[in-house]
Amino acid sequence: MKIVVLSVFHVVRHTVESIGPDIKRVRKRFSKQGSHDMKQILLQEEHIMVSRELILRYMNVHHPNEVQDRKSRWLKHSTYWAAGLHDIWVFDQHDKWRRFQLFLHVGIEPFSGRILWLKVWWTNHNPGLICAWYCDTVHTLGGARQFSLYTHVYVV
Repeated sequence: MKIVVLSVFHVVRHTVESIGPDIKRVRKRFSKQGSHDMKQILLQEEHIMVSRELILRYMNVHHPNEVQDRKSRWLKHSTYWAAGLHDIWVFDQHDKWRRFQLFLHVGIEPFSGRILWLKVWWTNHNPGLICAWYCDTVHTLGGARQFSLYTHVYVV
């Protein structure tokens, strides 16, 4: 049994001039696209496979001012402001260890950079568990003298 895979893409050696009409069509709808997104849109909508380097060459030749504007906003300095310690807490979760069925959840106080908790658990889709970690941290830091967590069970 022989398996034949047909592709909708043709192998073509594109040049800056050959991709021009396709990029112009895409830019009418998405005028601020970067090279990575432009490559994806050209692949999905125009059915042409083009390298990012070729797209960048086209943009540098035909739209140099826009390339410079985009580059100048790339590393923009911004100031982080917080009223003080424990004004804001930031939470994040990762599923990078999904293949091991482990999930990471972290709580950080960004003003001091203190890690409030860093937990690895078999799920990160349990809001009650995350709330319990939050409440434990509040209690550990002395933020609440009496803190109780009520769980409501609804039976349908």
